[in-house]
Amino acid sequence: MIIKLGIIGFGGMGKWHAQNAPRAGVEIAAVCDIAEEKQKEAIEMGYRLYTNADELLADPEVNTVILTVPNYLHKEMCIKAAKAGKNVITEKPAAMSVQELDEMEAACKEAGVFFTSHQNRRWDKDMLTVKKAYDALEEEGFVITIHGKGSFVAFADQGLMLEEKKKEVEADLEMAIRKGKSCGMTDQELLELFQIVLED
Repeated sequence: MIIKLGIIGFGGMGKWHAQNAPRAGVEIAAVCDIAEEKQKEAIEMGYRLYTNADELLADPEVNTVILTVPNYLHKEMCIKAAKAGKNVITEKPAAMSVQELDEMEAACKEAGVFFTSHQNRRWDKDMLTVKKAYDALEEEGFVITIHGKGSFVAFADQGLMLEEKKKEVEADLEMAIRKGKSCGMTDQELLELFQIVLED
């Protein structure tokens, strides 16, 4: 299938996709923007223009849309596009909440259309390294969820973290005991030393 793309929102990212998508064999079928300045630019660049999303979504030539509108409009536009039978690509972030994203995915699934978020860096080495680290943390139960905007761990299993810290302390104590014994200290002397430290 040749992707015949409708770009909803012709600001910076909309123009970027219009210029770069054809390099991957994508046809730009139409663009849409409500701002007169952006409409003028689209016409000057030779694109078929719509002044509202509903008109673009009714175009039978468009089989896929990319949403480059403000983030708070992604859910509304995604659901409209799915109902119109269009495959949907959103810019990042895909939605304003997990609940919105779930609704968007459900609408696309129900309509039988493809849904994804444009992520042009997912195969970069640094992103693959972060993914590998995240997967390892998740497998060990440390990571519960992760949020975008620089991607940081928002919550970790506190019980597991405490257990790991205890293991570190035990290892440090074992090392201190070995060091003491290598200096000729007896078990009794080590015990007395620990009691003095604990009194402080």
